[in-house]
Amino acid sequence: MKNKTNQDRISHFSAQLKLILTTFIILIPTLTLVYWLFFNSLQAAGFVIELPVEITTEIDLITRLLAFLVCLLPITVALYAAVQLRRLFSLYQQGIIFSYDNVICFKRMGLALLAWVIVGTISDTLLSLALTIQNPVGERLLTIGFGSSEMTTLITGSVILVISWVMKEAVEMKHEQEFTV
Repeated sequence: MKNKTNQDRISHFSAQLKLILTTFIILIPTLTLVYWLFFNSLQAAGFVIELPVEITTEIDLITRLLAFLVCLLPITVALYAAVQLRRLFSLYQQGIIFSYDNVICFKRMGLALLAWVIVGTISDTLLSLALTIQNPVGERLLTIGFGSSEMTTLITGSVILVISWVMKEAVEMKHEQEFTV
């Protein structure tokens, strides 16, 4: 029986995580579209997700499509981060663990998390407006929210960004040592 090296394990799990991320990249926009297309049926069946405003009646197709478009804003940021993470695992799978490409992936993921908070806050506000735009004047809502999950995401994104800077310094030091005789 052949013993697996650490690199073998990294390659194996990276390949599996790439597959999961690829599935995520395909499924999330598709499921979001399906959710909004069948929103009324799903809501009647008790399948409810947290929305910025409470929806107690059926909503028309135009409103649901508008809501889907608004939801695409944070989804786009999430997909960008997933693509970067997938790229990072692709590098790990190839045995490339300590390079500028890895640094770029970390930097972009950190920036994506910071953007996620901004876009998510804007998206929730727009979603509340989209979901109540058909209401009579005086019953339309515009909500703005910022909570602990957004703070956690901001901190996580900042930490990943700093890690990317540290990794960049380390990669530069590695290259200097390689060219030092």
